[in-house]
Amino acid sequence: MINKDYPLTWTEALRAAKDGAVIECSACNPDYGNITAIYDPIKHVLVDWIWTDWVLTPDAADIVAPWRIVPPDNN
Repeated sequence: MINKDYPLTWTEALRAAKDGAVIECSACNPDYGNITAIYDPIKHVLVDWIWTDWVLTPDAADIVAPWRIVPPDNN
């Protein structure tokens, strides 16, 4: 079980989203707050869960970023 508060790498966040988790990133757009993302099975990427055409990508695939799993009762 992944600790939802632990900063995930991009690969871990993408894997968790593929398994159905909702992912949050506080670094995507600091001016507007945290971004919530889901997995897009057609594009095979994380997308903003409201604006699904907004693809979320990290600066580098191997860095630890502020990606985390959102607990089910918060989404």
